[in-house]
Amino acid sequence: EKKNRVMEILLSSVTPNQFIGGKILALGLLGLLMFAAYVGIMWMIANFGGQGLNIPAGYELPTTLLVWATIYAVLGYAMYGSLMAGLGALAPDVKDTRSTSLLLMAPMIVAYMFNIIVIEAPNSIFAIFLSLFPLTSPVSMISRMTVTDVPPWQQVLAAVLQLLTALIIVRLVARLFRAQILLSGAAPSPGRYLKVLFGRAA
Repeated sequence: EKKNRVMEILLSSVTPNQFIGGKILALGLLGLLMFAAYVGIMWMIANFGGQGLNIPAGYELPTTLLVWATIYAVLGYAMYGSLMAGLGALAPDVKDTRSTSLLLMAPMIVAYMFNIIVIEAPNSIFAIFLSLFPLTSPVSMISRMTVTDVPPWQQVLAAVLQLLTALIIVRLVARLFRAQILLSGAAPSPGRYLKVLFGRAA
């Protein structure tokens, strides 16, 4: 969209918020379609493959856990998808986004690194913090819920914080599409990304 100048044409017809929201929604629907395809393939293997899946006897996936996992997955995608969309808008080439994308994914990497602590001590202050902090809660909250009874208010609070964070990120990322620096073709860097994100770039 940047190389063939389609972005400029689109931004003359829609607002930056509509543009970024449309991109995130479209890619999110594509991800859900792929997930549905994987589930369908697993179902066909289990029912027509002549051999069932090796699921332990008595295993049951709680409906509540499945619902919350879906909610956190959608909200987590909204947060990180928005950040990556902004990075993609700022970069003239995908190869220029590696260092910055690693920085953006750092909170999720931290959540996976400390997942064993969350599982072993799910009610510790550290585990509760990771499960409530918006950028780590999509992973950490589900990990806690699989090993202990998490108070409902914490589950709701985590979802609300994720939603608010996603909305804030979308609004901030929309600024990237307002800045003329987007069309300059300059290589991105973590510092430049943050400056433009918070409206401090010239």
